Amino acid sequence: MPTDRNYTNLTINRDRAEKYRDSFETLKINQTFNTWVLDLIESGIDKMRFLRKTFPGYSFAELDGEGFTIIDKTKNKIFRIHYEGKDLICSEHAKAICDHKLYACFHPKFLG
Repeated sequence: MPTDRNYTNLTINRDRAEKYRDSFETLKINQTFNTWVLDLIESGIDKMRFLRKTFPGYSFAELDGEGFTIIDKTKNKIFRIHYEGKDLICSEHAKAICDHKLYACFHPKFLG
């Protein structure tokens, strides 16, 4: 254990950590894996703050292998965002740019 008290231990699932470390190494990023993971956590938190401020009536509902579901409480509607080929599709706005697509793309759980 380091004597420097500026660090703490973070316990995470070993299998997931090894899987992501292997993927990280193929990206050839010029920083350590631990620093990269902390940067991702910070980025995810910042994105969630942005989404809550910018889209207060939206919430993430479900994520499946085929898309992302958003609840729009202001319209009392559910929207599905998914890919068709290279096109990002909204269940209401099709290929047009819309707030639902922006929300999905900024959400940390969206698999783009």
